[in-house]
Amino acid sequence: MDNDGFSAIQIAALGLFARNSYEGVSMSAISEAAGVKKPTIYSHFTGKSGLYLSLIGPCIRLESARLKETLDGSGGVMERLRAYFDGFCERFCSDPPYLRFLMRALRLPPPELKEMTEKICEEHFAVMEGTLAAFMAPLTPRRMSAADLARAYLGLLDGAQLALVGGCGRMALKAMNLWPLFEEAAGGEAA
Repeated sequence: MDNDGFSAIQIAALGLFARNSYEGVSMSAISEAAGVKKPTIYSHFTGKSGLYLSLIGPCIRLESARLKETLDGSGGVMERLRAYFDGFCERFCSDPPYLRFLMRALRLPPPELKEMTEKICEEHFAVMEGTLAAFMAPLTPRRMSAADLARAYLGLLDGAQLALVGGCGRMALKAMNLWPLFEEAAGGEAA
């Protein structure tokens, strides 16, 4: 992950939270993985919950940067959307800790942090949806607005993510088969 703005403590915690439930990660395990004493962690974070929540925003920003980079690239609108979709599936299959953590945080947040996690994620997805809607505006969808098309694309990514959880062999093919449905809804490339 090349640090991507994460501290050594956050990187250690990210790896542990990506592989284990929130409840399954202790501050002792984090301090051992980070190579620091527990008081050092508490001097930077309010505790395990503060450390956990501190990871969500940077992980979201990391994936958002990948989206922006792809959308700013070359090619037509549908071509760039497909490139991000394919890249997302490839990244997911390469199993980076930040994506695994995000999947866990979005789908199974710790009960005591559910409200805060949802708030952080909702803010991000509202921005992402707006970015996608503006990007998709040149498309001429047959039956939906650019905002609806952006929500459909996010749903496509969600579906791919769920399919990929089952494994990146046969299930990856299933995820890729979702693309033609979106392409049909989008009505093709803008002139």
